[in-house]
Order: sequence, then structure tokens, then C-alpha cells
Amino acid sequence: MNKNTTKALGLATATAVLAGGVAATNTVAHADDVKESAQSTTADQTSTATQTKEQAQAAVDAQQKVVDTDQAAVNANTTDTSSKQAAIDGANSQIKTANDNKQKVADDTKAVADQQKVVDQATTNKDAAQKAVDEAPKTVSVVTPKPTDQQMADGQKAVTDATDAQKQANTDVENANKTIADVKAATDNTQRDADRAAAQQKVDDQQKVVDQAKAAVDAAADPDAAYNKAVSDAQTAHDNTIKTATDAQSQAQRAADAADAAVTNANKDVPRQAQGGDDKGSFYPSDWPSTMFVHNLAELPTTVNDPFTGGDDAATRQTIHAMLYYQDNGTDTSEHVINGQITEAQFNTLQSYFISLVNGYRTAHGLGTISATTEGKAFSDYITNLRNSLNMGYNHTDMFDIHTGAPLDFNKDRAKVTESDHAIETAANQSGFHNSSEVQGLLQQSTANVGYRTMADLMTGVYQVVSSMLYDDGMAIWGHRTALSDPDIKFAALTINPTHDADSNKLYKGYNYDIQLETLTPVNGKSVSDFHTLDNNIAFNLINTTRATYGASADQLKAQTDAHTALDAAKQHVTDVTNSADATLASAKADALQVKNAAGTNIDTLKGTLATAQSTLTNLQSALAAVPADIVPTDEQKKTLADAEAALTDAQNRVTSSAADLQKAQAALQKLTDDYNAGDQAHDVANPDLPGLQASLQKATDALTAENQKLQDLQNRLAADQDAAKTADADIASANETVAKTTPEVTALQAQLVDLQKKLATDTDDLKAKQQLLANIVAADAAKQASDQAQTQTPAQEPATTQTTPSDQSSVNGDGQANQVAAQVGATAAPAVQTTSDVVVPDSLSRIAKSQSALPETGVKATNNGAVAGSIALALAGFFGVTTIYRKKH
Repeated sequence: MNKNTTKALGLATATAVLAGGVAATNTVAHADDVKESAQSTTADQTSTATQTKEQAQAAVDAQQKVVDTDQAAVNANTTDTSSKQAAIDGANSQIKTANDNKQKVADDTKAVADQQKVVDQATTNKDAAQKAVDEAPKTVSVVTPKPTDQQMADGQKAVTDATDAQKQANTDVENANKTIADVKAATDNTQRDADRAAAQQKVDDQQKVVDQAKAAVDAAADPDAAYNKAVSDAQTAHDNTIKTATDAQSQAQRAADAADAAVTNANKDVPRQAQGGDDKGSFYPSDWPSTMFVHNLAELPTTVNDPFTGGDDAATRQTIHAMLYYQDNGTDTSEHVINGQITEAQFNTLQSYFISLVNGYRTAHGLGTISATTEGKAFSDYITNLRNSLNMGYNHTDMFDIHTGAPLDFNKDRAKVTESDHAIETAANQSGFHNSSEVQGLLQQSTANVGYRTMADLMTGVYQVVSSMLYDDGMAIWGHRTALSDPDIKFAALTINPTHDADSNKLYKGYNYDIQLETLTPVNGKSVSDFHTLDNNIAFNLINTTRATYGASADQLKAQTDAHTALDAAKQHVTDVTNSADATLASAKADALQVKNAAGTNIDTLKGTLATAQSTLTNLQSALAAVPADIVPTDEQKKTLADAEAALTDAQNRVTSSAADLQKAQAALQKLTDDYNAGDQAHDVANPDLPGLQASLQKATDALTAENQKLQDLQNRLAADQDAAKTADADIASANETVAKTTPEVTALQAQLVDLQKKLATDTDDLKAKQQLLANIVAADAAKQASDQAQTQTPAQEPATTQTTPSDQSSVNGDGQANQVAAQVGATAAPAVQTTSDVVVPDSLSRIAKSQSALPETGVKATNNGAVAGSIALALAGFFGVTTIYRKKH
């Protein structure tokens, strides 16, 4: 094949590949525009010869502007539609909120109406309870019938039984005493001990006679030696006797010293009763003396001492202020008041301490004592429950509304104060009292809050309250002391309740209490003897019992007494023994001298006297040995004695109790007899139904208060919801107007969007057709340029013959030729595109890429750009591949 044939083959191949590439670029279009697009493509391809590249590029740019304008119109439509739809959604939400608020108002209105009915019923109930209390008589007439014959017989029988019991107890005492006497008589060694002592004394006396006779015999043989020995022996006996006594005295002294030390050591920790004193003007100084603190029950005072100096002038007394104060030093073992809950026993202790301290003051000033009573406890319970149920703060009970607990102003709320006073007095009357006054104090917690307060702490607080009322009351014009010093009061009732005053609870952390003492006098017709007084000594007994637990025990004190008694006896024994020993020594010396002087007497006579004395001594010693030994009680005798002693104790106790029972039975019989003789008696007593009616009134009052609070809460909620719903109707109207106006606009925009999207699609297809035409023109220009360039590269000389190798042959014959061209295209395509600058059209391709990027279908850009570039590259590769083969062969 000559070079022209080869060159023609390369051009044909390039043209065919380029045509195939151009055809491939028109394979992407809308499904509904395939026919129109195909026709447009055919027209564009056939018009390649009639349009220049610049004209095609201008058409693409113009069409791109049309597509951009369409896209902007679609975007603007979408934004406007979204904005108006958001306005519709907001209006619908506003309508729902407004309707919800209107429903809340309707619900609240119904709830208020329903609760008002409940309040009306509670008011009716309270009024009915109040009417029942007001109309109930304060007293009722009760007829006490005279005792029946059976009651008289029972009373007489009680006296007889008590008399018999007392007689039996006395008999049992006598029998027990006799049994004890019999057992002791059977085991008594008194006579035997006396017989033994008398026999021993005779032996001792006779021993002296024998000694004297023997000394006389010895003296007759050697008077001087006998005398000296007798004197020496007497002196030794004298000294030994005294030494034994003094040793016993020393031992007794040591025992007494040990007992004294034990008592002294035990008494070191005995608490002193705390006393108030002068603190030099500081409220709670750090250097207070220990007597100004209370650490435990044993240190609590049993009298109120004035901690001030000067007169009753308030200003003067406040300059020297020293009240007792509780301090925890680890010695307080008193009961705990857990979580502010005072038990009944603890309450009784605090009440008795308060009243006992007041009584000490009253007694010291010549006034009668006052007492707590069973009846007064009922009244104090009424006050406590009233204050707690209405959360009354720190002020007198009558200074609060009796129904609601609201604080009262004495000057502005005089009628309500009077009403409260009347209610309190009525409650006191129910228990048989007039309420003379109410004095009030505060038991504040000044120690760390550990979940409890001790009784020593609370009782110290009571002492502080009483001391302040009696000695630190100038700021109250001594009103508390005046009330406690009232000579007419006979009784008192204490009330203790948790403090409901916020300021006090904030100032004093922990468990704080209001404490009130109600002073009372009997109502007309009642006397002191008509009431059941309570023990006022509970607190003082507790204090004294606690004090007794400190210091030396009873055994230690008894041991001390016994030791000193033994020491005194030992000292006296030394004195007695010394005197006796001195007399005995003097007598022995005199006897020895007498024997010495009589040494000339017949020795045989002296020996006879000695023998007689010794015989008498032997007989006396035998008599001493013959005295019977002491009797040892048997186990049975011991048991009999123990049983008899126990029976005696029991019998003696029954004698005492039976005497009291007899006295009581006799008094009861006497009252029965008096009542029997007096016949039926009528008298007035407190209406027993009134406390129940008052309790019902209190319950109804509490219920009304609670229901009123619920009503107030509902009314507050209704007002809040009404405020929120004030603009509901206007909001709904405005929102409906917005919906009515905007909904058609949204509908129109949505219809317009359909038209805009159709126009955008049509204009986009036009743009793609123009882009295809531009691509065809670019490809044709490139192919023509390549053809022209190939024709200018003709060699100077052509060989005569052409030889082909098997491989060369396959390159130009049949299928082998096509395969070889394809292989060459694959090997040289990339270099050909990169190095042949005159076939690359960057501006046109760049504009095509830019225009394609604005199209909705992303696949169009990739297909056209790739197809056009690929077609050009493949065409050029084919062309340069053929020319390369040619250059290799030539």
C-alpha cells in the first residue's frame, strides 16, 4: 500500500471514529422529548456546514442565559411558596393555641363553679357546727340519786373486808415473829458463850494465883533473881499488850484512810447546781464560770435566782445580763426528744418544772402555790391543737383569728380579738376554769441540730423562760411577773407547740417551740378540791434522783462510817489497854517485891500453896473444856428462818396497805351514808356533749379553710388563663384571614411552578441541542485540520518495493487492519490529545462545561463533556496512529 493509500485509510478511520463519537454524544434526553431531540440533532448535524463555530458558541451562550433565567424563576417560586406556606402553618398553630386557651378558660370556669359549690357546702357545714356549739348549753343539770341498798351493802362489805385483811395481816406478823424467835432460840449460843467466858475468866484468875505461888517458891530459893525475873516478865507482857492494841489501831487507821479516799475520789465529779451570776455586761462571754452553764439534769437549779443587780428598771437591768445557758460537754445522759416529738411523760416533766420554779418564787413572796390538773390538760390540749392547726406564729393565742389563724392587730381588729378571747374562755369554762392570763416564751435550740434535743436542754430553756419572766421583764412592763404573781390563781396549764414563726426558725436552727402557761381560777361554784391535781414534783424528783447517781455510793459511805467507827474503837482500846497494862505492871512489881520481902517464909508451906493452886487450876481448866460447843444452824433451820423473815416483810406491808384500804373504805362508806341520808341531789355539770361539738366545729372550720384555699388557687389559675386568652378571638380572626388570603396565593404559585418547570425542561433541551451542534462543529474543524496537516507531510522519495512482515500484514488486511489501528489508538490516544494543541478547544469546552453545570440533569453534563472529549481524542489517536505506522515503514 502506498503512502497515499495509508494516509487515506487513516483519515477514513479518524472520520469514522469521530462520527461515531459525535453520534454517541446525543444519547441523553428527556423521555418525553426523544423524538423532538432526535429531530433537533439531525438538523444540527446537517447544519454543520452552514454555521461557524463562533455562531454555534453564541447560540449556546444565549440559550444558557435562558435556562439560567428559568432556573431562577423556579427557585424564586419555590422560596415564595415556602414562605407563604410557613405563614399558613403559623396561622394554623396560632388558631390551635388560641382555641386551647379558650378551652382552658372554659375548664377553669367550670372548676371554679364546682369548687364554689364545695365551699358553699363547707360554709353551710361550718355554720351548722357553729350554731350547734352556740346553742348547746354550757352546763347541764344532773341528778345524782342516793345510793341504793346494794351500794350501801357493798360499802359496808368493803369496810368489813378491809378490817378482816388488816386483822389477818397483824396475825401473820405475829406468827412470823414467833417462828423467827423459835428458830433463833433453837440456834442461840448466847448462854454457852457466857458460860465459856465465865469459865475462861476463872482459869485466867487461877493462873495468876498459880504464877504468884510459883514466884513465891522461886523467891524463897533466890529472892533477888525471882524478883528481877518477875519484873522483867511483867514489863514484857505490858509492852506486848500495848503493842497489840496500837497495831490494831494502825490497821484501823489505814482502813479509814482508804475509805475516805474512795469517797473523796467519787465525790470529785458531783455536779454543782448551776447558778446565775454577773457576766460583766457581755451576753454570752467565753469566760463564764462553770456554774453559769447547765450540762446535765443534776446541774439544773430547783429555785429561780435573780441574775441581775439593781432595781426593776429595764434599762438598768439589761446592762448586767447573765442567764443560765445549756452547754453539751458530754455528761448529759437525759432523754432525747426525737425530731421535735415531745412524749406525754416528757411534757409532764417540763410542765412540773415550770410550775415548781414559779411556786418557789411565789412561796418566797408569801403567795400560795399553783398546780397542774387533769382538767387543765384538756384545756392545754385545746390551745396546742388550735395553734398547730392554724399555724399561729410567736404571739399570744388571742392575737390570731380563731377561724383562719391570721395575725390580728389589737387596735384595728378589736372585734376579732374579742371573738378569739371568747372562744378561749369558752374552752377553759368547759374544763371548769376561768383563763386569767397567758404568758409566753420561746424554747429555741442554740446547739447544733443533730436530730434531737435533750431533756436537760429543754429544761434549761424552761428555766430561762421563767427567769426572764420573773427577773428580765422590764420591756414588757413586768406583765409576765404580774401574771405569775397573781394571788388569786390556783392552777396552771402548760402548752408546748412547734414554732410556726419563720423568723424564729430562721434565726434558731433545729427544733424550736412556743411555750405558753395558762393561769387559771375555778369557775363559780367550783372549789380547789373539785379538781384532780397532778404531781408538781416530777421534775425536782428527776433532778434529785440524777444527782444521787453521782458521787460516792451508799456502800462506799457505809464502808467509810464503819471504818471510822472501828478506828474510834481501836483508839479507845489502846487507851483502855494501856491503862490496864500499866496497872497490871504496877501490881506485878508490887507482888514481886512482896514475894521478895517474904522470902524467909517456910518454903514447904509455899510449895503446898503452889500445889493447891495448881490443882485448882487443873479443875477449872477441865470445867472450861466441858462447856458445850456453839450450835451450828441446820439447812432446814436456815430456810425456816429466811421464809419467816420474808413472810414478816410481806405481812408488815399488808398491815400498812390494809390500814390505808380500811381508811379509804371507811371514808367511802361515810360518803355513801351521807348521800343516802341526803337523798337525791341535783347539780350542774359541764355539758359532756360540748367538747365533741367543739371538735366538730374545729374540723368543719379546718375543712372550710382548706376548700377556700383550693377555690383561691383555682381562681388564680382562671385569672391567669383568662389573661392568656384575652386576644384569642382576635388571634383566630387574624390567623383565619392570613390562611384565607395566603392559601390561593400558594395554589397559584404551585400552578405557576408546573409551567416554569416545563419551560425550564424545554429550554434545557434546546441548550443541549445547541451544545451538540457546537460539538459537531468543533469535531469537524479538528478533523479537517488533521487532514490538512497529514497531506503536508509527504516524504522526498518512495521505495520501489514494499515488504510486509506478518505483523505488518495483519495491520492492513481485513480485521487485522482494524485491530492494529485500535491497538495503536489505545497506545497513543492520551499523548496525542495532550501534545496537539491545535485540536484542543479549551474555551468552547469550558463554556459547555459551565452551561451544563446549570442543568437539572447531572448526567447530561458528564455524557456530553465525556463524549465530545472522547470522540476528539479517539479520532486524533486513530489519525496519528496510522501516520506513525507509515513513518516506521518508510
